[in-house]
Amino acid sequence: MVYIKKIEMKGFKSYGEIKVTVPLSEGFTCIIGPNGSGKSNIADALLFVLGGLSAKSMRAEVFSDLIYTGKNTQYAEISLYFDNSDNKFPVDKKEVVITRIVFKDGRSIYKVNKKKETRSYVLDLLSEVGITPDGYNIVRQGEIMNFINMTSLERREIIEDISGIAEFEEKKEKGLRELERTEENLARVNLIIEEVKKQMDRLENEKNDAIRYNFLKSEIQKLKGIFLHSKLEKYNRELDSKRKEVIQIKKNAEKLNSELKSYLDSIANLERVMEDLEEDLERKNSEYLEINGENEDLKRKFSELEQNIKHEEENLERNKEEIERLNREKEETLKEINKIEEDLRKIEKSKISVEKEINAIESEIKELEEEIERKTDFLKRDYDIIVETLENQKEIFYEKKNKLSSLEDRKLFLSERLKEKKEIYEEKKAEYTKNKSELQSYEASLLSTEEDIKRFESEMEKIESRIYHIEGELWKKKEDLLRIKSKRSFDLEKDRVFKEVLSSGIRGIYGRVKDLGKTKKEYSVALEVAGGRRLDYIVVDTDETAKACVKYLKRRKAGRATFIPLNKIKRRTPREVKKKEGFVDYAINLVEFDDKFKPVFEYVFGDTVVIKNIDFAENFEIFRRVTLDGDLIETTGVVTGGFYKPKGGFADKDEETRQRTIENEIKALNNEKNELEKKLRDLKEKLKNSTQRRMGLESGIKTLKMRLETEEIENLERDIKIEQNKLREIEKNIQDLRKEYEVIESSLNEMEAKKGSLYSELMERSGEEIGRINDLKGDLEIKKKEYQKIDRDFISKKSRLEMLNQNYSGILERLKEKNLYSQKMSLKIEEYKKELKNVQERCIETEERIKFKIKELEDTKNRRTKKRDELNNFRKEKDEIEKNLMNLNTRISILEQSIGDIEKEIEETSEEAELYEKTEIVDDIKQIDFKIKRMEREKESLEPINMRAIEEYEETEQRYLVLKTKYEKILKEKEAVLEFINKVEKRKREVFMETFNRIAENFSSIFFELSGGEGNLLIENEADPFSGGIDIEAKPRGKEIKKIASMSGGEKALTALAFVFAIQRYKTAPFYLFDEIDAHLDDENVRKVAEMIKRVSKESQFIVITLRDAMMASADRLFGVSMKDGISRIVAVELQDTAKYEGKKFEVVEEV
Repeated sequence: MVYIKKIEMKGFKSYGEIKVTVPLSEGFTCIIGPNGSGKSNIADALLFVLGGLSAKSMRAEVFSDLIYTGKNTQYAEISLYFDNSDNKFPVDKKEVVITRIVFKDGRSIYKVNKKKETRSYVLDLLSEVGITPDGYNIVRQGEIMNFINMTSLERREIIEDISGIAEFEEKKEKGLRELERTEENLARVNLIIEEVKKQMDRLENEKNDAIRYNFLKSEIQKLKGIFLHSKLEKYNRELDSKRKEVIQIKKNAEKLNSELKSYLDSIANLERVMEDLEEDLERKNSEYLEINGENEDLKRKFSELEQNIKHEEENLERNKEEIERLNREKEETLKEINKIEEDLRKIEKSKISVEKEINAIESEIKELEEEIERKTDFLKRDYDIIVETLENQKEIFYEKKNKLSSLEDRKLFLSERLKEKKEIYEEKKAEYTKNKSELQSYEASLLSTEEDIKRFESEMEKIESRIYHIEGELWKKKEDLLRIKSKRSFDLEKDRVFKEVLSSGIRGIYGRVKDLGKTKKEYSVALEVAGGRRLDYIVVDTDETAKACVKYLKRRKAGRATFIPLNKIKRRTPREVKKKEGFVDYAINLVEFDDKFKPVFEYVFGDTVVIKNIDFAENFEIFRRVTLDGDLIETTGVVTGGFYKPKGGFADKDEETRQRTIENEIKALNNEKNELEKKLRDLKEKLKNSTQRRMGLESGIKTLKMRLETEEIENLERDIKIEQNKLREIEKNIQDLRKEYEVIESSLNEMEAKKGSLYSELMERSGEEIGRINDLKGDLEIKKKEYQKIDRDFISKKSRLEMLNQNYSGILERLKEKNLYSQKMSLKIEEYKKELKNVQERCIETEERIKFKIKELEDTKNRRTKKRDELNNFRKEKDEIEKNLMNLNTRISILEQSIGDIEKEIEETSEEAELYEKTEIVDDIKQIDFKIKRMEREKESLEPINMRAIEEYEETEQRYLVLKTKYEKILKEKEAVLEFINKVEKRKREVFMETFNRIAENFSSIFFELSGGEGNLLIENEADPFSGGIDIEAKPRGKEIKKIASMSGGEKALTALAFVFAIQRYKTAPFYLFDEIDAHLDDENVRKVAEMIKRVSKESQFIVITLRDAMMASADRLFGVSMKDGISRIVAVELQDTAKYEGKKFEVVEEV
């Protein structure tokens, strides 16, 4: 049994620069150690030597990260020593050493027994003993869950790898490639068979065509003789009939010419009458406009007067309201004056009463003072002087004080009145400014409106003149167009047939040959003669369309026509001509047409050349020649010539251009007329609106001008100035009085002090008298104050009375002014009303004149309309006669052309008929012609004929039979390959199912051993296992059946291990490396797994990295890994009794 004897590492990851050896043995080995000590690095080293290509799978970013990080370490080297005692490796050595070295730059090399080898060689060598770098026998840390989390398809792929069905896939691929090659051969041979079959069918048709061709050729020759001789007889009859018709039509034309002359005379007379009516209408319209203008002026005047009356009546009403207000103010002022006068009388009485009391007190005081005087005569004199002076000063003081109070009242009254007048003034001024601004706007609008009216009237006059001119132009253009259209007429018989064809609704009809081209006038005669009857042939897209048209004409019994199908017409390239004197050009080059119709014109003209005249005919003997004036020289030498009257060939380019020009001009004139008429209607509406706007503006301007009268504002300004002057004068008086008042008040204070001093002295000298005097003086002072109060009230009332009297006088004056103003306004309104009545009478008069003029205009317009209708009727009759004349002339031209054509046809047919024997004459030559054409078409459709068709057909048939035999042989080979593929696919399924069933049995058995429950592997699609995956269903002991996704972490890990052990039991690997597969298991399950590893380690080598005691206890050998100074070290653990380690820590006994 192959197993790993030891692992040697140098410079690898955490194991330092010194070579480290991990001695291994058969059976069950555990590698233990704390986290981070470097245990898993041993697994990385093993995977690295086995050929791992992903550095990340070894927990490194790049391969150079696998090298120890010491300063002197330049590479990492790992060697695996395999025991080859049973010679499983195809190497003649008992020990096989596989080494891999990685350098700092990421390069790595492989060695086998110290000999450098390639990675492919190493992988092939390892595969001989069932070892691969990504095999299921190596389970990295955390990878145990990958077995569970992998998809069902990935599980199926693992079983596919184990079953070895890859060889069946290779066989199947080989069979599919062979199948593809066989199918390619089949397709190629089938393609050749189809081609040969087509060739056979074609040759068979050609053989049949040759027989039919000879029959048709003989039959056509016979029928042509009958057709041509019968056709000559028919042409002679038609010629007599058409000559008689020409004579009759000419008689009818003479009669119509006589009628036309009569109508032309009538039209000329009516046109003169129309001119007179237009002049009369223009004159009457001018008179109407003049009267209407006068009426508009009167209407504006009438509107102005109405506005003036309205404005003056409004002013009169406002004046009346002002008079009423002044009367109310007068009454109120008068009442107040009467009241104040009554108050003054009462105050006067109170004043007299108080004066009497004062006089009585003063008399008593005087008596007492005389007594005191006697006692204090010298002091009394001084005191009296002071008292007298003091009294005088007091009277002056109180007078000044009362006057000051009166002036202040007056000032307050004037201030209020001034404020009121200023407010009225500001309102009037603002109204004036607004009205003035409106007036300027109205005047500007009026000016603009008057300009618009003048412009509209001018434009209307121009437009009406232009419309009249356009109508004349339109008549002329329509007459020109009618003449041009009349020149383009067609053969009525042929036109009827052609129209019948067009009305059939059959698609693919392009038109007659002469409708599809155009030429210059100078070439028209030559080309008409050169084309002959072929110009009337109808061009269609295919022969099927031509057949449909012929059938339609037959059903309708509508006549005959010749058709040119574009898909069948044979092209005839003109022969090259040497340009000599007299040469104009090939006939085909002188016609303009669409390129798709070129085969048609090549058929019609062939190599016909146009020459100047018949004298140059000999220069071009091998060509069919036609002169510019219509002489025709055939290649046979036959000459047709003389006077030629054009009968209608190709369209004249110049005439067509002129027709289009006139039509465009008529269209443009109609458009211009419509636009002008619309513009005229718009201008009339604008003129009407502008006229109404002008009247409104003029009325508004008149009203605003009246409102802008400044008399009232000027009166207010004058009143304000008077009041301001009065107020300034009062303010000055108040200032002067206040100064005098302050001086007197100071003097009074000084006198009062002096009086007091003297009074004290007097009191000392006269006791009782003075006391009485003091009491009396006290009473006197009270009475005087009362008197002063009454006096002040009297003065105030008096001042107010004076002011009211002044106001009353002012009101009377203003009432007088307002009454005068009302009288003036009433007179003014009466004058306006008289003028208004006069204007109204004139308006009625002008409106009567306008009505008369409108009636005159309407009468004249009606006469003009009647004459115009009469003129139009005459013109229509004239046009109808001209049209009939043109139709008759056209018919004559057509008949003459037809006679010429018949004569030409008789001549041409006679020459052709001489070549055939006259056997019989038939009436229905159409049937004979139809048979000939049908046979000719059939004969032409058979051309060219392959006379070797029968011989070629037999040779091709023989080749076809050989190919059919080969095709059947290849078909049998394909069936054999398909059978082989089906057998391989069947065997592949059998091998896969055999492997799956055994692994599934193993899984169920192992799952039971580990968990005591049930576990199954299930194929998702039993009908086709390779189209689905493999699912796991498990039922741990005492639990419900679960899908793998719904299991716990421990259950998943146990299930994954069961899957791994199931594979191991089916196909044992030389060794297994498990890195911490027991991380998610509890101790009981770890023990079960350990026991299972212990059992199966008899068949394979197991290396398990673990941290679990139960796992260690079952191992045959333990190795520990520790970390010291950042370097991992390997230690061996002696197993005296493995059972004693269960649940215990190991001890390091020896460092390796």
